[in-house]
Amino acid sequence: METSTGQRTNVRRQNGCQRGIGVTRGGLGALLVLVGVLGLSCCNPTTQQATTNPDGIPTLTLHTAWTIDGLYPGFDEMTLSGSNVLIPDSQNYALESVDAATGAVAWRTPLPSLFPTSNPVQHGGDIFIFCIGSSASVQGMYFAWLKSDGTYMGSISVPSTDTSLTGGWVNGRPGFEYINLIGDAIFWDDNGNGTGTDNSTDIWKFDLTQPLTESAVGAYSGMNAMSIFYHIPGTGNMALERAGGGQILGFGSDVVFTYENYEAGFTYMVKPIDVVRLNATTGALVWNYQTEVAHNFGRHDLVPHGSDIIVQGTYGMELINATAPVSTGASWAFDSSGGNLFNPTISGNVIFDTSDKSATAVTAFSLNTGDQLWSLANGSSAGQVAQYYNGVLYVSEQEGVAAIDATKGQYIGRDNTLPGYSDQICNTIAYGNLFIFFSNELNPEGRIVAVNMGVSPL
Repeated sequence: METSTGQRTNVRRQNGCQRGIGVTRGGLGALLVLVGVLGLSCCNPTTQQATTNPDGIPTLTLHTAWTIDGLYPGFDEMTLSGSNVLIPDSQNYALESVDAATGAVAWRTPLPSLFPTSNPVQHGGDIFIFCIGSSASVQGMYFAWLKSDGTYMGSISVPSTDTSLTGGWVNGRPGFEYINLIGDAIFWDDNGNGTGTDNSTDIWKFDLTQPLTESAVGAYSGMNAMSIFYHIPGTGNMALERAGGGQILGFGSDVVFTYENYEAGFTYMVKPIDVVRLNATTGALVWNYQTEVAHNFGRHDLVPHGSDIIVQGTYGMELINATAPVSTGASWAFDSSGGNLFNPTISGNVIFDTSDKSATAVTAFSLNTGDQLWSLANGSSAGQVAQYYNGVLYVSEQEGVAAIDATKGQYIGRDNTLPGYSDQICNTIAYGNLFIFFSNELNPEGRIVAVNMGVSPL
């Protein structure tokens, strides 16, 4: 295990404000600048300026709690595990754990010859992250296995039933780089790299209760613990029937996932999404529902709400009852054709969406009726998940972090010194009053920023 080699300088408090001077990390030579969680009148977390941006959004200054340079996310997502954030470093083949409140590095562990390609998940005292072998001697698909203190235990090979796929992609690679911990198992879809050569998709299951076979020191086989849980046949044409969005949802003792049976060309945009519910233990089918308006394979999102599930495609969104949607149909459906929708998040009775379209960068919907409450434009887009805190919505836009009055649907302002990372599929995290996100400032290999969410509504 590799740990931080830099020395933390003294942290001093002035009139109740904690201000950090800096931490230097060895290995990557990355810089951690700790400013702390600001409070009290001496360090008001926000200052609104009179000037406005070219797109008419007022300028806002948000106080930064901490930043970490030298962590490049790629397509991978951060994971909040207790009070720490687990951060994949795909640029440097490592996994890092930092204190969510302060940004202090708890540990940093290199992944030998393994390129991380997913979000990390923690099950008890064990951490798993999907990887691709990155050397001549280490090829194929693996899970890197670490303990919660960062100790590297070894690699777990993903069994392959077909090695004939071109480009070296054997079956088992997660679609859209996402794995899902549900109970005592990890589920993922291989996004078209399924069994055979017909572009089928398999839903995989890694049963964490099963013993692993150690073939060599630190090298384990997943043959006994991993299996194809559900198979979606292909038809022999390119890019048919993929599980969209890599979204698999745990719902009670079941799993719910989506896929879209689309045809060549662009006709997939009008195809319904198949939403499937299976018993997580036996794989028995509970129901298979086809959406009314939600469509497009690019992104499918599933969000649980009580006994219901929100199903969202790139175009369209609907609310279904998780018990018997086939017979009851959607409670409501919103057709957003022409305006992409991503990353639904719920606060109270409101659904907030972001979009890669500037005209509909952030949109709010009624959870009860599906009616659109408001929609805001900006100069580019907002590709990351929005976070709600005390009446204000915080959004990582390409130009900067924006604060929006969640009730009125009006921009309070945007801090352009904190550009977002909207070109990639990256997430954000809310921890206490901190908004944690990937920044577009790649200095030199990537930046993660935490800012105080202390803006007052209009």
